[in-house]
Amino acid sequence: MWDPRNMPARCANRRFFSPWAVQEARGPRLRAVPRARARRAAGGGRAAGMLWRAGGSAGQEAGHRAHRGGLGTRACPPSGRAGIPGNAQSGQRGGAGPGRAEGCVRGVSGQTGACPRSVWGVSGAGPVRRRGRAPLRGAWRAPGEAEPRARARPNPTDLQRTETRRNAHGTMTQTPTFDKLKVELHVHLDGAIKPETILYYAKKRGIPLPADTVEGLQAAIGMDHPLSLPGFLEKFNIYMPAIAGCREAIKRVAYEFVETKAKERVAYVEVRYSPHLLANAKVKPLPWNQKEGDLTPDEVVQLVCQGLQEGERDFGVKVRSILCCMRHEPNWSPEVVELCKKYRSQNVVGMDLAGDETLVNSSHEPGHVKAYEEAVRSGVHRTVHAGEVGAAKMVEEAVDILKAERVGHGYHTVDNEALYQRLLQANMHFEVCPWSSYLTGAWKPDTEHAVVRFRKDGANYSLNTDDPLIFKSTLETDYNMVAGKMGFTQQEFQRLNLNAAQSSFLPAAEKAELLELLHKDYGSRP
Repeated sequence: MWDPRNMPARCANRRFFSPWAVQEARGPRLRAVPRARARRAAGGGRAAGMLWRAGGSAGQEAGHRAHRGGLGTRACPPSGRAGIPGNAQSGQRGGAGPGRAEGCVRGVSGQTGACPRSVWGVSGAGPVRRRGRAPLRGAWRAPGEAEPRARARPNPTDLQRTETRRNAHGTMTQTPTFDKLKVELHVHLDGAIKPETILYYAKKRGIPLPADTVEGLQAAIGMDHPLSLPGFLEKFNIYMPAIAGCREAIKRVAYEFVETKAKERVAYVEVRYSPHLLANAKVKPLPWNQKEGDLTPDEVVQLVCQGLQEGERDFGVKVRSILCCMRHEPNWSPEVVELCKKYRSQNVVGMDLAGDETLVNSSHEPGHVKAYEEAVRSGVHRTVHAGEVGAAKMVEEAVDILKAERVGHGYHTVDNEALYQRLLQANMHFEVCPWSSYLTGAWKPDTEHAVVRFRKDGANYSLNTDDPLIFKSTLETDYNMVAGKMGFTQQEFQRLNLNAAQSSFLPAAEKAELLELLHKDYGSRP
């Protein structure tokens, strides 16, 4: 089987940290220069982000003056961030992670704090931050923790549909398959944890792992060949005990997730997780053979929301979250929908039903059915894992019984032509995860993938990573796979991302902002 992961790392000296910001490593120091300066030189305009270039503090101060001159002074986040350890070696205070603000610009009212704004800068510019030396990698290393080892670059002769060229510095660089802004709607937080983070908290908490190096842990957790869906789900038992029940770890995982998506040029992402699988109190049975603690599912949601919001602020990616019910634990589902309602104001936008789809009649469990009925009454958005390895009947139950607005995976929908045509007419969105579908056995390589049928029929679908930690993948892996072996074009990538934005669980006004941002980046008209 051709492996789409045999692709290059991103350009060695061009790392995307947000849809609006590019980090270029041309020297030992970095300074912030608002793009507003360049815009005003050509006629002016509001600042949409920050461009990182080589330099020092003088340019940083000039950037602040340019921002204030064009926009007026805005309040900035105070230095320090609760729950994120500082670095004693670099002189940072506890609570101020590497690359964070060291001071504030006073607002007109004299107050300081986070600036209310659009994260993309479409309807408002972001806050000005006074930054010190910003690390290229590892924005979350704890005191004394070593810099992560750079990943070896694959042999260019093994690459599929990847352009290789030389940059101005003479370094070989690679162009991603789709080097535009993207929307991702189906990715699991607990399946997108950095191996370094797992190792750190396992050591700190005294939890055994099958390996003590990144390479060894990836070999134990990761998949290179297909397994069954239950076999894939068993992988979580290896590393989740290191994270579950730990407040610091949960918040850090959420924060680092946003950083990762910024590097993948994701403009908007909806990340999902089960609050109960990360808790160790007020949840029965206790997951991962944990001992009883004091971290409840309610507090888990608080911690994840905080980590995502801080990541959104620091990396410029708009993030919303979806809370998962689990097929094997219907008794958890009523609390899940109540948490969705409670944390709407903290950017929880919907609920999902995840887990082992092979469990018989799991869609009919009263706990799940009642939770989804309450979601409909309360206006909570709904998606359901269905038709991944299960039959088309699972998709039909998700739509007709649970009133799903989107379908997670949904590949076997095409096995029932009448159902498929009905969902096409209803513009149902399918959250497609190509590389995942191969490794979980949902798709057999000797057959046509359902996403090819979706493309031919102009269906509404998106491309997603699902669980990149276990699949040893990035979003580029999935784009590379469908471009290299299924003939997907740049135009189709643009279309599916616009459809993903339109099918997101954002409110109408924010959805319009997202679509405007994508059209601008694609050079297309709404």
